[in-house]
Amino acid sequence: MNRFDLWLGRLTSLSQLFLVVIAIATIKLTVIPLYQKELSSEELARSQIKLNSVQSEIDKLQSAIAQKEKLLVETELRQSDLAEAEGLSRKRLFIVDAELKNKEAELQKLRKNQERMLSESTKVKRQLNSENTLKFYQALEWFSMTSDLGRDCYDPEVAEIFENAEERKADARKGCGPYRSLKDGINSIRERRRDSSGDPLNISMLNVWLDVVEKELEQKKTSLRSSFDLAVFEGLGSGNLVRKPDETEEDFFKRKRAVEKSQSDYSSRARSHDIEIQKDFIRNLKLPS
Repeated sequence: MNRFDLWLGRLTSLSQLFLVVIAIATIKLTVIPLYQKELSSEELARSQIKLNSVQSEIDKLQSAIAQKEKLLVETELRQSDLAEAEGLSRKRLFIVDAELKNKEAELQKLRKNQERMLSESTKVKRQLNSENTLKFYQALEWFSMTSDLGRDCYDPEVAEIFENAEERKADARKGCGPYRSLKDGINSIRERRRDSSGDPLNISMLNVWLDVVEKELEQKKTSLRSSFDLAVFEGLGSGNLVRKPDETEEDFFKRKRAVEKSQSDYSSRARSHDIEIQKDFIRNLKLPS
């Protein structure tokens, strides 16, 4: 009995040990693998979540990459279009530049022609103005010189041979000389508008020039007095000449002719001096162009 109890106790201890071993084996073979499986499942789930998240990010990135690639393609197409447009623009610019150079050359030609024409026009205008000025001076000088021919200014006695002798003498006594001759010359040009040869004075500035001359004439009126003095002329005459008792008729006539010659010389000198004053006045005129 004691032996049985001994073995029973030993079997009990062994069974407990065996149970412990079985429990350890069970734990090791079932519980631990299950726990590890659960851990693996949990880790797998976490990994799956991360994978899904990563896949979502990848999808987003792929979508973004696709958009970028699409944008890149569009950009490349636009760049290609721009490059083509730039090429066309350069060609057009080259054509325009060539046209501009041609236009510039033509413009330079036109400018040179214009300058040449302007120079020629200025030259012609100067020549025309010079010719017109000369014609005007000549006309004024001619009409001024001929204006006193009908008045007997420098030889009043000549008026005796005309029917209107008293009128001619009275007209001569009103005043002769440069001022009146120039005044009559201006009026003659205004009325006739012709030169000394009878040709028309086609001068656009004719009225302006006549006004300028008339104004100048009035300003210099006092310096344009005649050098002819009627009293001196009459004093040199032979009207009061008396024959001397011992003088022969031939000597008397010689003396009379000498007196008449001195009177004629005085008139001639006075006329020449007055004409020179007129010419000097005309030469010093400043006419606007």
